[in-house]
Amino acid sequence: MKIARHLAEVIGPRVSGTPKELAAAEFIQSKFKELNLDTQIQKFKYLGWSQDQKPSLKVLSPFNKSLDVAPMAYTGTTPAGGVEGVLKYHGTYYLFPKLMEPPKYALLDDRGEKVAFVLVLPGNRTRPIPNQWLHIFQDPMILVNEEDFKPLKEAIEANQEVRVHLKSTAEYFQSVTSCNVIAGLEGESKETIVIGGHHDSVDGSPGAIDNATGVEAIFRVAEKLCQKKRKYSYKLITWGGHEWGLFGSQYFVKDAKERGLIEQIKACLTLDVLGCGEYLWVWAGPPAFRKKIESSFSHSDLMQKREIRFEDTLIGSDDWSFSLEDIPGAMLMDWPMDTLHLPEDVYETIDEAKVNFAVETTFSLLENFEKKGI
Repeated sequence: MKIARHLAEVIGPRVSGTPKELAAAEFIQSKFKELNLDTQIQKFKYLGWSQDQKPSLKVLSPFNKSLDVAPMAYTGTTPAGGVEGVLKYHGTYYLFPKLMEPPKYALLDDRGEKVAFVLVLPGNRTRPIPNQWLHIFQDPMILVNEEDFKPLKEAIEANQEVRVHLKSTAEYFQSVTSCNVIAGLEGESKETIVIGGHHDSVDGSPGAIDNATGVEAIFRVAEKLCQKKRKYSYKLITWGGHEWGLFGSQYFVKDAKERGLIEQIKACLTLDVLGCGEYLWVWAGPPAFRKKIESSFSHSDLMQKREIRFEDTLIGSDDWSFSLEDIPGAMLMDWPMDTLHLPEDVYETIDEAKVNFAVETTFSLLENFEKKGI
């Protein structure tokens, strides 16, 4: 696990657009070159977003308490002094449909206007989460965990007035540079399978399981592919800008389409969050591709070794960027992950046997594609 260890411990948090992310990309490029793979760093620019201060949420009534909150990236900003008002239940926010659908509460000012929103995430820890939806919507929005929010929820349901002060100031800035690392492995055909996983992490997290293990797994799959005769060509890619909203994979797909190369890509497999959890979760689509994957696994001994669950392709995975161009895709992810986006996502928590299983599963799937097509 030398690659995962280097990313998580030597480099540490690798926020997109920072020198540490570039250091990670250059390290990954050097490791691809050790496999004698043609490798390039694909740089891209995007609109940046940042907060100088952590957001705050202070309960004013029916009791006084400050809650631990986290930012929702690429959402709007409150005035410098914050906003005050009453919290009301608003509905459900489909952050990651079927995976993370938190309740959403609106903060109404004294005029009854919605001036900010609070999302309540499961568990007892508050963690930053990227906004996966269109960034043109600029409502201020913050995150809180359900255990801390429970007294407020109960008060709201009892028709008590829950008055709070919320502050979340942010700014946008031009031309942040991130990058993808792309290694090519030629086969008999130009028809290409993309195998990818992001190399960046959220701020403050070493990103060991999310997603240094995914990068490690890509290398292990690459080593196996190098030793085999291949019908398909392969692109082995680590994505930048993932934690801000799949920026790297979106850019790659856009660029491939513009250059007339998108038709060569026949499938995308994503390795993200490996080495933890109770089961391997495979998100795959369209339905015919998912069925092919399920059939492939059912005719092997993989499902006797570890539980594998299946779900349709969901937003939040880099293969989603490919699905928008009708390219079949699947993400392999170990779940649940208790330390997601937290400082405790460290190298020592990785279960290497589960990483090995994901590698075995991925390579088994590729062998099936090589024999029977996609």
